[in-house]
Amino acid sequence: MRFSLVLVISFLFWGCTNFQGARALEFFSHLDKTGCWKKYERTDFEGRVLSEKIACVNAELFVLDTVSGKLKVDGKERKCWDDYGIQIEHVVEDSLGKILFSAKSTTEKGVVLSRTIENFTLPISRRTDRRSSLRMTESVDEGAITRVYTLQNDSGKVFEVQYRVDNDRMVSARINYPFIHKLKIDYDEDGSLVSIHDERSFSESRVDFDVSENRKEEKVTYNGEMYSYRLKEMDAKGNPIEILFSDDFSGRRIHRKYTYNLDGTTKSIWENGVSRSAVYKDGRLDREEYYDYGGKLRWVVGVTVDENGNVVESSYVRKTADDYFDKVIRRYKYTYTYR
Repeated sequence: MRFSLVLVISFLFWGCTNFQGARALEFFSHLDKTGCWKKYERTDFEGRVLSEKIACVNAELFVLDTVSGKLKVDGKERKCWDDYGIQIEHVVEDSLGKILFSAKSTTEKGVVLSRTIENFTLPISRRTDRRSSLRMTESVDEGAITRVYTLQNDSGKVFEVQYRVDNDRMVSARINYPFIHKLKIDYDEDGSLVSIHDERSFSESRVDFDVSENRKEEKVTYNGEMYSYRLKEMDAKGNPIEILFSDDFSGRRIHRKYTYNLDGTTKSIWENGVSRSAVYKDGRLDREEYYDYGGKLRWVVGVTVDENGNVVESSYVRKTADDYFDKVIRRYKYTYTYR
């Protein structure tokens, strides 16, 4: 299946207790100091940042059939966000319409109430990993809110965490399963969350979630071993400059760098060693050029944009010689739902 699976949150690993404990703590890295879900950049399925006005993006992927010499449907993908910017749907289908991956959530005022993930690309031998569900229960006591999240898959409970919010701020947290960890929450003088860690100074199962002083980096460690790392650097206008994500739960690695023109349009996107330059014509995106590690042009992507500047079609042509470009071998067609 050529259609890439871009998972915003990976809850699908089942392994040793070290991983379970680290994954339970990693859950907290997706919350802000009020206990609400963090927002992540909305992107299409080729890494372009989308406007917050977009509620859903749908894509259809076509690839070249070497036998017929024509483009044929290879898959479909859909992502949606709620009014708070939380991703509430991500579905991937193959060319026959069979669902390969599905993640759907219910949310309310920035809080995830439930989430179900189904990943049918995993081998049959790991059937218990194919389906997982996250559920939240909430109780209120003297104005303070206690939320308990439980993640389960087909074989049973994976982890259970809880936290308490008072005056729009997390004041306590703990991991109830697979091990009991009473966690300490630290804020800096500006009131920003900087760490969640074991109250115990030393422990063979110590868990820590730390944010760097400039709040650009986040990492999760378990017993001194790093399991998850995230870097997010923004410019003065709030545009992403560099994004890096790495976790041992799914083996997922993403590293992107963005540059911008003076008018705010994207100039280039670098991802995992490959540079993509945007070329504009009459103020509108006309094409993208892909360069390899050595700076040689390898691909040209012709694009069509709508009146809002979003790409509605992108066609990949491979450069096979100094001045020769092959036929279109891959194409994306996009449709958008706006708020």
